[in-house]
Amino acid sequence: MSRTVLLTTGGTIASLPRAGAGVVAAVAGSELAAVADDGAAVEVVELLRTGSYAMSLEQVLHVARVAANQAARPGVGGVVVTHGTDTLEETAFLCDLLYGGAAPIVFTGAQRHAGHPMADGPGNLRDAYAVARHPDARDRGVLVCLGGRADRARAAVKRSTVAPAPFAPPGAPAEATVRDGRVRFAMAAAESGPRHRTPVLDPAALDPDVLVVTLGVGDDARLLTAAGALGARAVIVEALGLGNANPAVVAAVGALVAAGVLVGVTSRCADGPVQPVYGAGGGHDIAAAGALFLDGLATSHARVLLMAALGDGLDPPAVRGLVADFALTHASGTRPPPAPRPAAGSAR
Repeated sequence: MSRTVLLTTGGTIASLPRAGAGVVAAVAGSELAAVADDGAAVEVVELLRTGSYAMSLEQVLHVARVAANQAARPGVGGVVVTHGTDTLEETAFLCDLLYGGAAPIVFTGAQRHAGHPMADGPGNLRDAYAVARHPDARDRGVLVCLGGRADRARAAVKRSTVAPAPFAPPGAPAEATVRDGRVRFAMAAAESGPRHRTPVLDPAALDPDVLVVTLGVGDDARLLTAAGALGARAVIVEALGLGNANPAVVAAVGALVAAGVLVGVTSRCADGPVQPVYGAGGGHDIAAAGALFLDGLATSHARVLLMAALGDGLDPPAVRGLVADFALTHASGTRPPPAPRPAAGSAR
């Protein structure tokens, strides 16, 4: 009989108010599991007890890797990970890059702390159990389940600070809905988007030298220039609209690319594509300067993808190829093939 593994990391779901200290992660993994006990056997592994806003890159990679390894164990039917919602999208997305198995990995959390009279953590955890144990959850990779719905990690971006289902993509149907313990998937896994069984990446570490610069009206590109001076290996430009900026930004992008820095473009808009359309400092000119448009990727996901790719030892051309393939296939629900591995004996 397959079993469910619960990995706990802290977050609001495990937090309580403390006099003079605010709300802090304080609930042990075993206590958390007991609060949402649904009568089925659960194996509890407490990895961390912290707010996700304080997690290091090393901790994020550790959580993602442990979740992937646990899901691959014989006899494990599914893994549930409790996590703070502030950076849940990064860890869940990274886990999906590392994991190629059939058993589902379901991330969940809470918007109201464990001491709140209307705490949503226990209900979310019970829903996550139900999704992880559902036979139709297999082959869907990593899911994010809060507020009565589950979405694939690639679509999950926190869009509300307080809403009960903060990761719901605007206008998009849920991968699954959960009501009174009953799970209903919108479509079969193959119809929802095929997954390669082989992990896309296996980084030794997440490269911290991936910086994000968000643009605003009248931006003079000083932050982009500073990113290069700080030794960035990659810079994500969170641009305006479809991926626009101004001539000063275009010049700075060109200088970064000439210096060997990978420049990717996302949008500060919460929804819609990024496309190189406009001239006179717009996306057309940014693409001509050598930037790669990351269509289908939220900025948070794009940063994780670049950190993992560089941390996997891929050289800049290989990273560009992987990111281009991922951006092209990401929105359609497919996954790119695994990135080419560094030659034996090469530096990682």
